Amino acid sequence: MADSCLKEGKFLTRAEFESKLKIDQSSDRKLDQVLQFFDGLEPEDRRYRWDRIVALHLILKGFLARFGYDYQKLTDQALDEVATEINHPKVFYNLIDKFAEFGLDKTSEVNHIKRVGSATLGRTPQ
Repeated sequence: MADSCLKEGKFLTRAEFESKLKIDQSSDRKLDQVLQFFDGLEPEDRRYRWDRIVALHLILKGFLARFGYDYQKLTDQALDEVATEINHPKVFYNLIDKFAEFGLDKTSEVNHIKRVGSATLGRTPQ
C-alpha cells in the first residue's frame, strides 16, 4: 500500500492521490484493506489493534523527541497519558523487547518511554 503513494520514487501530489483513490475504489481496492484495520476500532478491542495504535503513538512521540523541535520533547505527563491508553500491557512490553532487538534501547527517548510506561502499567523496567 505504501508503494502506491509513490510515483517514480516521489510522493504523489494531492491531485494524483485523489485520482488514485477514485481508481482504487473501482479496481484493486488496496486502500480498503488498510481501512478495514480501523473499522470498528475501539479501546476494548480484544485483538490488540487499539494497543498497536497506542504503541505507534509512543514510537511517534519518541521519534519527535529525538528529531523534532524542542517543544516536542517528551514529558512524563505526555507519555503517561498515552501509556494509560494501553489495555494489554504485554503489547507495551513486546514493543520494549523490539526496541532492544533492533538496538534502539540505548537511546534516552526509548529509556524514557520504558521508564514511564512501565511505571504506568505497573511493572518495573527489566
